Amino acid sequence: MGAVLKDKESAVVVDDAARGILIASWFGEPTVELVDQYYSWHGAFLDRHRKERRRFILITDTYASTRPSPAARKRIADGFKSLGPDVRDFTFQSYIIVHNALIRGVLTALGWLDERLSESVIVATPADAIEGALKDLEKAGIPRPANLSPQGYRRPARPKEASRETA
Repeated sequence: MGAVLKDKESAVVVDDAARGILIASWFGEPTVELVDQYYSWHGAFLDRHRKERRRFILITDTYASTRPSPAARKRIADGFKSLGPDVRDFTFQSYIIVHNALIRGVLTALGWLDERLSESVIVATPADAIEGALKDLEKAGIPRPANLSPQGYRRPARPKEASRETA
């Protein structure tokens, strides 16, 4: 039950089809509204995992995103805090795919706001993130999802409604 969240020309495609791994692909500038939508969705996802006592790995793909505004960066930190103090009990690892030095700088600054945000593993490609996530699941005794492999994964397309193109 993934989601496509949109605001203006920005979007997040959230894919939870591979049990144990949640992939969030960001497109455009993360706006305050989009960040709020994402943390609302993520909070509900996390609540289901709390009830079922299930753990998962988060992969955040920033390949198509731009640097968030200061207001959006604060909202990211606030949104993360709103997930609760036990978020790391259920999100036992986080990978962030980064291609842009500006995004890497944003992640460093967010880590200053909440040290838990600095615990993510920064990688260059989806294959690196998925390979690491699958190894982490294995180490934790969680079955690997049969429908996800580092070689077979394809990034989602940018949602049309969040496209910069006009008809």
